[in-house]
Amino acid sequence: MEILPTGTVTFLFSDIEGSTRRWQEDPGAMQAALSEHDAIWRDVIDARHGYLFKHTGDGVVAVFPSASDAVKASVDAQTRLVDVLPVRMGLHTGEAELRDGDYFGSTLNRCARLMGVAHGGQVVCSAATAELVRDRGDLRDLGEHRLRDLSRAERVWQVGGGDFAALRSLNNLPTNLRPQLSSFVGREEAAVALTEAVGAARLVTLTGPGGVGKTRLALQVAAEVLARFENGAWLIELAPITDGAALAEAVAAALGAVPQPGLSFAASVVEFVRYKQMLLVFDNCEHVVDDVAGLIEQILADAPRVHVLATSREALALEGESIRPVRPMTVDDEASEAVRLFVERARGARPEFAIDDANRSSVLDICRRLDGVPLAIELAAARLGAMGPADIAQRLDERFRLLAAGRRARVERHQTLRATVDWSYQLLDPAEQTVFNRLAAFSGGWTADAAQAVIFDDTIDEWQVLDLLTHLVDKSMVNATPDDQGGVRYSMLETLRQYAQERLDERGEVDELRARHARHVAAWLARIEPLLKSRDEPVWLPRLAAERDNIVAAVDWALGGDDLDTAIAIVAALDWHAFMVPGLGLTTLPLVVTNSDRCEDHPAYGSVAAAAAQSLCVAGRMAEAIDLAEGLVRQDRSNWLAYSALAFSYNHTNRGADALAAAERVVDISRVADDPWVLASALSTLSTVRVTYTADPSARGEAAEAVARAERIGCPTLLHLAYFTRGFVEEYSDAEQAVQWCRKAIDVLEASSASALLTGSAYATICLAAAELGDRDLLLTSLRDAVTFTRASTVWFALYHACEYGGQALVRFGHVETAVRLLGAASTQRPLGGAEIEKRAEALAEARALLAEAAYEAAFHFADGMNPDELAAYVLAEVERLERGDA
Repeated sequence: MEILPTGTVTFLFSDIEGSTRRWQEDPGAMQAALSEHDAIWRDVIDARHGYLFKHTGDGVVAVFPSASDAVKASVDAQTRLVDVLPVRMGLHTGEAELRDGDYFGSTLNRCARLMGVAHGGQVVCSAATAELVRDRGDLRDLGEHRLRDLSRAERVWQVGGGDFAALRSLNNLPTNLRPQLSSFVGREEAAVALTEAVGAARLVTLTGPGGVGKTRLALQVAAEVLARFENGAWLIELAPITDGAALAEAVAAALGAVPQPGLSFAASVVEFVRYKQMLLVFDNCEHVVDDVAGLIEQILADAPRVHVLATSREALALEGESIRPVRPMTVDDEASEAVRLFVERARGARPEFAIDDANRSSVLDICRRLDGVPLAIELAAARLGAMGPADIAQRLDERFRLLAAGRRARVERHQTLRATVDWSYQLLDPAEQTVFNRLAAFSGGWTADAAQAVIFDDTIDEWQVLDLLTHLVDKSMVNATPDDQGGVRYSMLETLRQYAQERLDERGEVDELRARHARHVAAWLARIEPLLKSRDEPVWLPRLAAERDNIVAAVDWALGGDDLDTAIAIVAALDWHAFMVPGLGLTTLPLVVTNSDRCEDHPAYGSVAAAAAQSLCVAGRMAEAIDLAEGLVRQDRSNWLAYSALAFSYNHTNRGADALAAAERVVDISRVADDPWVLASALSTLSTVRVTYTADPSARGEAAEAVARAERIGCPTLLHLAYFTRGFVEEYSDAEQAVQWCRKAIDVLEASSASALLTGSAYATICLAAAELGDRDLLLTSLRDAVTFTRASTVWFALYHACEYGGQALVRFGHVETAVRLLGAASTQRPLGGAEIEKRAEALAEARALLAEAAYEAAFHFADGMNPDELAAYVLAEVERLERGDA
């Protein structure tokens, strides 16, 4: 029997790229190639004094006492395998943990992760290995990369020559999976099994009690399978959702899905994912299980390449669901999952901590008494900074006896989790407990200022709140995360938050704290509302987005507490950001308030209902928007926001005269009221409608005034709107100016957090202006940029705008058949009026004169039946073909 090396060693992992496909296509050839592959590895590893201790089916795992020998073995093997099979390899040097003839631990795991980001024919190694062989001349620094354990980045080096695509690390793949603050410990076998399950079943649900580690496991699995999904893996956190009706909007916000005209949020989400290959991770489904099950069922039915990984305390009860219970970690000996987790987390509080004869039995006792529940183990390990394992074990034993008497929950494992949280809670002093309880009023995190505003009273002053919040962070009861503005945002584990809510309820403080929270949100929004409409918008828009969950909860609590004044104040302060920046996920709030009891009798009903009408416009529910807004203006002819909604909805339903009259009315109202911000927006709308339907030269002056007023105000979203409007209007008379203004609209967006809704249309307008300028390169570049943007954002109305203007421009450069194909696609999806109809008709007439009738008809109907994503792919391919100069 071989004696495997211990201490500091170098591991080598290999894997055959595309092996499954090769087995399916030609099993005989694959068998022969695999035999040769195995023989080469045996020769190379033996020649370089290594040990082949495991076959993985499609690869090997070897260990070398010398890093130099390991690297040489990888190069030797790659040289001999290049004509046999495409093999990727990873090397990493570190401490070996050997048990029962096999290795385990973080060094081995990191080596596997390194191999996983490489490509067939490529050898990569860690910085630890590269440092030991730094005199080699064939090392290439590939930079720092997040590997698929979601924790710290690793500097990766390539060994040997060859040019390869970007590494398959989390840096280079589409995802919103965030880096984790702690390593993934234990669950390795469960993670492997689940990666296979996610591929085999389209819906996999992880079930189990709170704190058992469902979320952490789901995130790890999502990272492992990320490279399999062309459009990435996306986390949808449901814990902050308090109302199932807001579910679809929250999902849309997480995915960046823009509401589509005429579709609900749920339908817009389905449209967004319909033609994508992606993994959606729905986390914490249990409190909205019926609503989330309905949405997931719809997604799975209509989006055949989407897979779902869900976490919930109960199954979703959907057909085809693969239910995977997440069990507590094993507790057998000091090498078991639970003990490894305890030791890893204990080193965060006490870096030198290790299992020894003095503490071994106490650590095992702690893990057993906590039933291997990860959250409970982590809370216990965090206390090692002030307590010894024996002290912790003794206290936990007391808490288990208390809960075994049945004074808390009915489910045994829930009792264990509750005992852990209760024990941690009892370690707080009374003032800390009060602050901890009151933090349950927040949803989705909070700032220090918010905590002071909501928590302080005659028993705890504002400065004490800050001190006590710091204590709670130190005691691992609250998380503190740096934000993008150089501050800190606080949050609480959902299990701890629920526990705090129960304590708050026991003390009869829930209603008061929620009311205080809602009033704070309203006051905060009132303070920042003018800043959101100023040059400071890029600073405050991300902060507004961070408070989304608190804003939604505040409206819900205010309405539930019969505080209509506060709910309306919140919507009023949000103003146009609720409905003009869909990425915030706040579009439905005006509708929620408008539909509440007694809202129609409230003095501010007109303003909140007008905001609701705008929300309906953004959602594409034009008929409803018109009904609501027309009723409002009949009662109050000074309701500028209602007229604005009418101008928008009339313009998108081909009612040019009505749209023009409504837009003129908004301008009149804003001039009388002397509101420069509203006037700048109104002038943009009016000039767009006027030039579209009448080609009236006065539209140019109105657009110029809109720009001048927007520049004085400096709000990037307003500037983006005004600059685009000026470019759109100038296209009718001065192509060069149109290009310059549209570029300014795009630039101001890229430099700020402004809305992206008009970006595709700005690029489209440049296409048409490029034809006037005779600049074919500008046309093709802008058409590609327009379609690339719309494809990424699924703002599909801009795709058809790009097809419209791109098609008209292509006619002028003689690319007639392609032009007719684009114009035919736009004709089916983009209703026009006034001058726009004439422009399309002229382009089609010119094309018809250059094509045979049959060819024209075939081209015009080429895109019939194409979905938007297919059309976008076609246009991009055509742009590439034309840039190459192909006939």
